[in-house]
Amino acid sequence: MNAPTSWPDAHDSDPVRMGWMVGSPPPADKLIRLADMGHFQFPKTRWAFANMRQLAPSTAVWRGDGPPSDLPHA
Repeated sequence: MNAPTSWPDAHDSDPVRMGWMVGSPPPADKLIRLADMGHFQFPKTRWAFANMRQLAPSTAVWRGDGPPSDLPHA
């Protein structure tokens, strides 16, 4: 993949303006996926970093009511 000679500015690389991930399903040329590492390609990164939970779902893990535990030193 060759790098473009110039990159789009902040206005032109706006994820809403570019239409990333709009529709169900999004058009193939507007799809951002973890599987093909597309989320690391600018300007897709602007959408991907703000929507990481949609790409790689995560959850909060409850640690309990008590104070944090000290981790042992190696």
